Amino acid sequence: MNLSNKNICEREKKFLSSIQKLPYCPIAIKNGKGALLYDYDGNEYIDFLSSASSANIGHGNKEIAQAVKNQMDQITQYTIAYFTCESPVLLAEKIINLAPGDNDKKVLYSTTGSESIDAAIKLSKGYTGRNKIISFNGAYHGSTYGSISISAISLNMRKK
Repeated sequence: MNLSNKNICEREKKFLSSIQKLPYCPIAIKNGKGALLYDYDGNEYIDFLSSASSANIGHGNKEIAQAVKNQMDQITQYTIAYFTCESPVLLAEKIINLAPGDNDKKVLYSTTGSESIDAAIKLSKGYTGRNKIISFNGAYHGSTYGSISISAISLNMRKK
């Protein structure tokens, strides 16, 4: 099969839901190195987006890949909703020590920006007892039910 931007984008339309798509341009990313991305047609791009739902760590970072491998050799992940393990506790301690203020801070982990917005909505409503949320015109906060409900931008994700 001829792998090209056009071919992959056509297959995407056939097999993936359009509600999660922001149709910028028909580019299919093949790989990346550092801040650069490469498509199936051999074009090079500077990655200014760093891809949603991911950390801005660059592509092909060997040090981070080794740290991930070391962690996965021990345990892939375990949700701290049920039990705990040392890694999330150590990270929470580091984050709290870096955060300003001397109040009783806590860390709440989430996996995406959308999930973080949903948690902020839930926490703010629970803390204040209020039901209204303010967002800015043209704002985008994510694609989960809570985050898209306060996004003021018209995207495929908001349709229907």
